[in-house]
Amino acid sequence: MMAPVKRYAGLVARRNCVYDDGQGRLYGEVGGAAQYDSDRRKWRAGKEVRQLAEYWIVGVDGTVERVYRIAPGSWRPAGPGYWEFRAVGDRKCTDAEIDAAYAAGDLPLRPGDPCPTRAGGAYRPHLF
Repeated sequence: MMAPVKRYAGLVARRNCVYDDGQGRLYGEVGGAAQYDSDRRKWRAGKEVRQLAEYWIVGVDGTVERVYRIAPGSWRPAGPGYWEFRAVGDRKCTDAEIDAAYAAGDLPLRPGDPCPTRAGGAYRPHLF
């Protein structure tokens, strides 16, 4: 019997707040054109997630809000121990893309679903 395939998605669970890192970088729910960069930058994503995750899921105040498809081979260092990715088309997924990925079993959560959270940081790998 074959072992089940490990499937990962990056999962960010945050509050509806804007934060300042003290060095001029705003992050969190910044809105507008800057939201994409806030969602994709500076994560402690491990090697397995960088190799296997196809989607990055962002939840706000306990509900999934945005989904990005990670462009293959796009992970780049963003500081010691931190990484950033680029999304396919440098944008979040459309409703049709989300519905198709969810129906195919490639995406474990979609906008409107409860976003699993845990104490100790906004990001965690989501194994499904």
